[in-house]
Amino acid sequence: MKNPIPANPAMTDTLLFEHFTTLATAPDGIAGLRELILQLAVQGKLGTQDVGDEPASELLETVKKQIRKISSDGSREKEISPFDEHKIPFILPKNWVWTQIGTICTPTQYGWTTQGSTTGKIHLLRTTDITSGNINWDTVPYCSEVPTDLEKYLITDGDIVISRAGSVGESHLIKNPKKSVFASYLIRFKPMINRDYFAFFLKSPYYWSVISDESLGTGVPNVNATKLRNCYFPLPPLAEQHRIVVKVNQLMTLCDELEARQQLERAGCLKLGTASLAGLQNAESPEEFGRQWAQVCDAFDLILDCPENVAVLRQTILQLAVQGRLVRQDPGDEPASKLLSKEKNDPVQTTDIPFDLPSGWIGTRCVSLCEKNRIITYGVIKLGSEISDGVPVLRSSDVKFLHINDFKVKRIDPSIAAQYQRTFLNGGEIVINVRGTLGGIAVVPRFMKGYNISREVAVIPIISKISEKYIAYALASPFCQNWLSKNLKGIAYSGINIADLKLLPVPLPPLTEQHRIVAKVDALMALCDALESRLKERAGVQARLAGAVVKQVAG
Repeated sequence: MKNPIPANPAMTDTLLFEHFTTLATAPDGIAGLRELILQLAVQGKLGTQDVGDEPASELLETVKKQIRKISSDGSREKEISPFDEHKIPFILPKNWVWTQIGTICTPTQYGWTTQGSTTGKIHLLRTTDITSGNINWDTVPYCSEVPTDLEKYLITDGDIVISRAGSVGESHLIKNPKKSVFASYLIRFKPMINRDYFAFFLKSPYYWSVISDESLGTGVPNVNATKLRNCYFPLPPLAEQHRIVVKVNQLMTLCDELEARQQLERAGCLKLGTASLAGLQNAESPEEFGRQWAQVCDAFDLILDCPENVAVLRQTILQLAVQGRLVRQDPGDEPASKLLSKEKNDPVQTTDIPFDLPSGWIGTRCVSLCEKNRIITYGVIKLGSEISDGVPVLRSSDVKFLHINDFKVKRIDPSIAAQYQRTFLNGGEIVINVRGTLGGIAVVPRFMKGYNISREVAVIPIISKISEKYIAYALASPFCQNWLSKNLKGIAYSGINIADLKLLPVPLPPLTEQHRIVAKVDALMALCDALESRLKERAGVQARLAGAVVKQVAG
């Protein structure tokens, strides 16, 4: 038996209100707070007790008599397993009693089996219609076949349906239904107690822990009516059930208000961050750029209070890099035009790059930056069974934004890899996802020499006169990524066409400036890493604090 000493409900209630904001501001705090409220409700810890209430034991006997009248043969009652006090999960307050769902509900019922239809007179309520928490009757289909014993399946106000497959355990309290029946994957319950309290129980963490233990089936998890009827249920006095419902509704309303305020603040933070950083990218003069940068500095802490804005900052850094605004230009640098021969350079039109390039820069095509003017693709098509000492193959899931995740690289039979000699890597190339997880692009580390690629990854071997790291940064910039996005091919499975990738416009600075840009971007990306670590650390502190509060409150 857990929790042998019951907590003081009044003290728990006070602690909950004292730490409400702390819990709400933790990561996923509002969702956790809602769960805590429901758990405290079913444990009798919301301070709703009244010594003058009729004991729940007397209520239970009254309910059992009412159910026997409805089900005179008592067949359903026989399906309820004997109550075992050793299985009680926690101690309840005085006047409460442990029972089972089957003892407080009329006989359960499975729904009607038929197909949905776009026309008809009787709606067919399905599992998918209840999972959002609110039923949209405009999207609930009609019955293609109406049961002859329609009254048996008609949904009435106050019914509770629970899904037995798909979204296993999801429940909904029916209110003001349209004329409808419930589908076969739903089970109907008609509790003889306060139905709102019963519905709250079905949302509580305790209930979900039972469902997790009781789910059946090896393919699709499911739960049946018998298992649900035998679920242990904490029953308060009827008067207290009403008070619990009022209190939970008040607390949930407070959660709604806090959530709306947080969303508004977050939206404002994101809007400020996006607008401020976009202003840097769009500045048309050094003076305007200076003004925009000053605004970013003034609101730096607020802008970067949202993790999403750190991602925007990364994109801004890369965009400024390819616009030539991240580092100073040096008139003594050898122009970028000297890096490519006239035969090799495939110049771009001025309309292909929608911003002015600094002196000494050129606009060229991606293919002009490649050894032998080619981009290598179509690597290993069929990976086969994995071999622990086989040849590593980079898939689109391994190639991330500016780095390669080497933790889960698949290794294949060398005989399979040998069939793709031209896609073996030497290190130093750029890999880019052309199918699957788009947006992944990185420089191949030297230690990955001998790795191969899958057919979803292309290899861009950069000529030695150019910094492969600068090109990776350029290809990952919003300018290049937006260009590629506009040229995606395919309907069901879209991806980057190699012919389009070859034509991708790339702003190319002098080589010495490339090195300065890389050093600057490296430093700023390290700053972004530090910012993200700080945000994660703060979130971790908030989570630990919230966890300690929950432990103190829930007992």
